Amino acid sequence: MKKAVKILVIVTMCSNIAHAFAQASMEEQVTDTDGNRFCPTIVLTGPLHIDLMDGYGLNVSITPANYSCSSVEFIINDRYTLQKGISTSCNLQAKKAGRWRIQAMVDGIPSNTIIVEVLYPDVNAIMNNPAVASAMNAAWSATKLAASASGRAEYGFWIFVNTATMSYECAPAQAGRMVRGSTETHASITIRIPGEQPSISPLQGGKYAVAHFHTHTPLTYCRPVAAFRGIGPSTADNTVLTSSSYRMPGLVYDYIAVWDSFWGEFGLTGGHNLHASAQVYTFGVDRRATPWY
Repeated sequence: MKKAVKILVIVTMCSNIAHAFAQASMEEQVTDTDGNRFCPTIVLTGPLHIDLMDGYGLNVSITPANYSCSSVEFIINDRYTLQKGISTSCNLQAKKAGRWRIQAMVDGIPSNTIIVEVLYPDVNAIMNNPAVASAMNAAWSATKLAASASGRAEYGFWIFVNTATMSYECAPAQAGRMVRGSTETHASITIRIPGEQPSISPLQGGKYAVAHFHTHTPLTYCRPVAAFRGIGPSTADNTVLTSSSYRMPGLVYDYIAVWDSFWGEFGLTGGHNLHASAQVYTFGVDRRATPWY
């Protein structure tokens, strides 16, 4: 009988101690500095769409405002910790395109979930990037330099975004097949599979193809009555880059069309000035499609 009483006392004491620890823990989490108990509300906000290499622009608001948090974590797709600390904002640069579910955890209390679509850059942002513009100008100069009475050739390359270095990169320019004489007014170039280096998570940098660029050739060394062509993207250009295999924006460097009375239309005629005005034309889709993860 005495043993039973001792066991009951010990169990009761253990139960009281566990309850006291649990009560203290609960009061620490939900009691403010004035001793008022509350349940904080966590709200996560941010843009619905951003481009690769842009900041996420995430912000957490906590109600009541005088709540003092000790941990704020931004989580992607329930598994990737984007940022952890005490800051209630996160503007880290996006490293991988996709539609990402993002939630904040404040002292273990979850916020609402938002979906942020990280987009590939659009064609205007691509063509206006200084590194890309420099590479396109160099390829255009090479195209004109390669033109002669013996023939002419297009030059082209893939354009990438490297989110490990947060910069645009252009592959080395490749020359297309040589076209000779005036019987063919269009040269061509083969578009090969881009050498991407995709990352396995939204936290890691990678290398992604975002557009393809090529040049069109001069007709300076062709006879005026034998050579004439339209300017800008050709039907073949549009067909290749808008196919299901690529679906990438296209850019082409070409001359500006002028009126030709012999041919009775705007275009480029044989014998023109090699250094006549030229520009970059865009075609195909505005940007590469966002993948689902």
